[in-house]
Amino acid sequence: MATRSPLMATGCLYLTQGGKVLMSSGANGSIIAVSYEARKRGVTRFFRGREAIAHCPEMVLVQVPTAHGKSDMGMYRSFGARTLKIIREVCGQSAPVLVEKASVDEMYVDVSAAAAALLTRSALRRALFDEALAAGTHVAGAAEAADEASRGAQPGGVLARNSFRAGHAGQIERAVDVASAAWWERDASEWDPEEEALAAAAVIVDRARRAVTAHLGFTCSAGISSNKLLAKLCGGLHKPNQQTVLPPQVFAPECCLSAV
Repeated sequence: MATRSPLMATGCLYLTQGGKVLMSSGANGSIIAVSYEARKRGVTRFFRGREAIAHCPEMVLVQVPTAHGKSDMGMYRSFGARTLKIIREVCGQSAPVLVEKASVDEMYVDVSAAAAALLTRSALRRALFDEALAAGTHVAGAAEAADEASRGAQPGGVLARNSFRAGHAGQIERAVDVASAAWWERDASEWDPEEEALAAAAVIVDRARRAVTAHLGFTCSAGISSNKLLAKLCGGLHKPNQQTVLPPQVFAPECCLSAV
């Protein structure tokens, strides 16, 4: 008989725990999501349940909630809505924000007005820059992009893209590099208005991410740039639980500031 997890109210079931199979009928199913901790041990979404257990005996394998023989997305939608509420409240403390839900676990937040309001209230720009650096905000650039490309490199073939999406060696938490730190530590007189807006946005987004962790217990990654596409690309550079800014020197500036 399967043992219910601490999330028993959601209908989740433990299939394996402590190296023991608790529900043999479900322990050999396909894996649809892999935590970053399991990825470090080499587990990917190409594994089946028993393969993952053999590879990482201490793994806790959980069956997603089901309804009418299919995956029940109710729990994910519920937590997505709660996350959206927290992010909207934190990002909108200074000024109203526009939010666009992109998927069950992704959203775009236009923090242009909120960033401008934060800059207006901040007596010292240096304090904002320091807070963004203290948050571990990476700065995307040519050298950093080359490093990420090498970390994510996969052999060619029909599975190359799926292999990348299943996780790669670059998806680990790490401190900002020397180039990123130098970008944040410049004298306040060296910053242009768009860079200041990105810095303010980075501070707002970090506060929102911390609020999500404090209230819901899970982490978020984010990208901050001048439009949705660039913000999305930045958001995938450093995972888990990190954020990345794309400075205007790297691209042709667009019209709005977005974070995802």
